[in-house]
Amino acid sequence: MKKCLFLCLMAVMFVSGCKTTQVTEPEPELKLKITDFSLDEALARNLSNAELCEVFSNQFKVRIAEGRFHAVLDILPVCVLKVSVDDSYKVVGGLFHALLRQRKFDDLERLTDYVQNMFPNRAGLQELCVVAEIDYLTETVRLDKAVTMLVTQARELSDQNMLNIVRRLLSLAKGKRDLVLMEQVCEFVVSKTRGRPMSLDAVAVQWVMLARTQKKLDLAPSRLSRLLAARANPSSVARAYTRIGSRILMGSDEKLLQQMMQVGQSLSSKLPVKKERLEIALLMLDYSCILEDYEASLGLLRICYEGEKLDRMLNKVLAHKALKDGRIDEAIQRFRDFMDLAKTWKTKQYDPSTGESVPVSAILGLNARRIGDIQLSAGKKKEAAEAYAEAKTYYTKALKSLKRAPQWKADIEKAIKELNAK
Repeated sequence: MKKCLFLCLMAVMFVSGCKTTQVTEPEPELKLKITDFSLDEALARNLSNAELCEVFSNQFKVRIAEGRFHAVLDILPVCVLKVSVDDSYKVVGGLFHALLRQRKFDDLERLTDYVQNMFPNRAGLQELCVVAEIDYLTETVRLDKAVTMLVTQARELSDQNMLNIVRRLLSLAKGKRDLVLMEQVCEFVVSKTRGRPMSLDAVAVQWVMLARTQKKLDLAPSRLSRLLAARANPSSVARAYTRIGSRILMGSDEKLLQQMMQVGQSLSSKLPVKKERLEIALLMLDYSCILEDYEASLGLLRICYEGEKLDRMLNKVLAHKALKDGRIDEAIQRFRDFMDLAKTWKTKQYDPSTGESVPVSAILGLNARRIGDIQLSAGKKKEAAEAYAEAKTYYTKALKSLKRAPQWKADIEKAIKELNAK
């Protein structure tokens, strides 16, 4: 019995001993967010630069929300001192943006004055003040004053900040009243802001397209040339060229088309992308045909087309060239060959000079009439009459299917009237 009690006691002591030797895990320390720290606590810790930025951004946010802007200014120098130079600009820039977004314009003015006076030798902070003032004028729709400040303070602005400002100004400028301002902004960027390629590219297309809005298409070639001279991205200039180009094509002003041909040649040599060169060449091909510069047309055709389509277009251009050179029989035969090919087309064709799609029968009528005119000028009245009759047949068929091509419809009706009078 005693032995049994002894063994039980020993077992209890052994178990108790094991328990006393176990290591108790300490309770995990409650993890606090960085933004939960007071500023003093945060500064007392070994925080990274990124963490300090987060602390200061949150401190600014809280103090603004509490309406204690004086407290924002109290800690601003500490932020600039403790955070790296570039990151301090980002944090303070965020503060400017927050005030602007919340339309706290009085506080924005106080902040601008404070930073300008407190950090006169910090170029980055001084630039933020300029950006903030222009943004304030833009936000309050005083665009004329914003543009004036952009022009006078541009030397203080980086390419990125100028780009942001220019984009906002151009997006807000609406209607005829702001055309002068838009022109002023674009002209300034192109003429006075060398070394800021992003800003230059941002205005390229809009500046050229302003010529259309202003009903001054004759300004387009010179603006395109100036963009190239200012070393704008050739791809941006190409977009401007193709967008304005179709409008110029419809006007068929020979002097203007010739200028666009010259710009296109210069631009094409600077474009590394084949697709962009092709788009320019297609427009130049249309220009060259209107100008009857068939030597240029033949070269451009080989850039634009290949295979059966190249053969078809070559035939048409060679017909016009033969006619211009006085080779009448060859011209008539090539127009006939072209018509034979056209009869195989299954869909309507696009006319770049009018922007309209037209039925094949209208194209056949046009070419038949052209053949009649050639034969009449050569004294072949009988052959001319037959060609004119053929043209009337095609034109009459075309009228039945023309619904959304008012220019072509008017031209065909006029042509039929003239053919009836022959």
